[in-house]
Amino acid sequence: MASAVSVETAVADAVLKELQTTTRTLNPVYGRTYNTNRELKDAGVLHIDVVNAGHEVSALARDTLARDPVVQVIIRKRLSNATRDEDRDDLDRLTLLLEEIEGFFFQRWLEEYPAAWQSTETVGPVDDDYAERRQFTVVLSMTFRVAGED
Repeated sequence: MASAVSVETAVADAVLKELQTTTRTLNPVYGRTYNTNRELKDAGVLHIDVVNAGHEVSALARDTLARDPVVQVIIRKRLSNATRDEDRDDLDRLTLLLEEIEGFFFQRWLEEYPAAWQSTETVGPVDDDYAERRQFTVVLSMTFRVAGED
């Protein structure tokens, strides 16, 4: 018997599955986590983590709730090039990956859960992560709409 999960968790799982089954320009290591510590120990490995980041509930009608889960997609890679000038090619490829993910979810219904994309807020690349650790970090906060009767 499958255990019950929250709407947030179900949407995060659906986002993760769609990321894993879609061809990307790079080969990331995917995961779903509640840990938002962004620092990576291993250099040269691209990580894409999906994080439940809360939700809002509002009334669509007197008897209909709208649940809007927020899922963060965190893209991280600690660069291992000899010089910062050599980092530029990696950063260009990572920026392209970011754009691919943003475009993939734009105005999309999730295949694994009845939720529709509403908006994306992108934070990054995070300058402190690059300056202090030579790590590329971008956080995409995507909001999805789930409507249901209550």
